[in-house]
Amino acid sequence: MSAPFAAMAALSAALPSFSPFAGAAVGLGVGLAAGFAYFASLWWNTKLYLAGGRVALAVVLQMGRFAILLVAMAVLAALGALPLLMGAVGLLGARTLVVRRLGKVA
Repeated sequence: MSAPFAAMAALSAALPSFSPFAGAAVGLGVGLAAGFAYFASLWWNTKLYLAGGRVALAVVLQMGRFAILLVAMAVLAALGALPLLMGAVGLLGARTLVVRRLGKVA
């Protein structure tokens, strides 16, 4: 077994098992939290790129955004398909809310 699959198997064994409703609720909550963090920091990241002076900070922030989203979705995938699906729904819901809120500011 390759290293990524072994790591996911170990992660899956370490996580608690949820009922379908609880798994969906956890997935939605994690997706909303990750989505708010991701898309709010995207706004800040864009401002840093456009300012031009702090490009290194913008690159580090962008890598951090991707890493946080990757970890959140990997944990949800280890919990199962329904938590992962609800995490994606939460992510898209957070995107809508953040864009609606920050669209008026920008």
